[in-house]
Amino acid sequence: MSSYDFKETVKARMEKGLTGTLALSTWLTSAFLRASEKEKLELWAMIDAAIAYYGSILKTVPDGPERVAIMHSLMEAQGAPDGHRCQKGCHFCCKMEVTAFDEEWKRLGEPPREGKSGYCAFLTTTGVCSVYDKRPAMCRLHFVASEPGLCAGDEEETQRIVQMLPELILAAYLEVSPSAEATTTLPKRTT
Repeated sequence: MSSYDFKETVKARMEKGLTGTLALSTWLTSAFLRASEKEKLELWAMIDAAIAYYGSILKTVPDGPERVAIMHSLMEAQGAPDGHRCQKGCHFCCKMEVTAFDEEWKRLGEPPREGKSGYCAFLTTTGVCSVYDKRPAMCRLHFVASEPGLCAGDEEETQRIVQMLPELILAAYLEVSPSAEATTTLPKRTT
């Protein structure tokens, strides 16, 4: 079990009405805030059932690179969210600090020699992710609904979209994968 307690973190954020890169989607937060105690228990039961379901799928392969690949496949199968405006070359999310499980890190290889300063080391000078097909789970969670041009400017104007199912898949991975304890922060380019 990972030291990151997904359910407690989300529960705390939902009770405070907060969202963020590791919170459930806004509609679920809103539903939780309006819900009766009985409805809150039902929401948690649905979340627990989803985590258990995805955990049972992930446990069909040994912990390690195969399980990471299955987690990524399950996340990708959810598709991009409705209303997203991300496109190739849009790289606002590549400024954020991202952690990767050690099994993900091993798959990435060496970053390109040249890239954009202050961004992920795997971002090329043309603003394209050089490891897109192998990108870590954390990178697979970020989408925006605002105009792509806003991403380069003020973060306050950027409207983020957080998907619920990929987050639940990530939570399931954390629950069933002892190797998930080990993480590495992706490097940022400084020159």
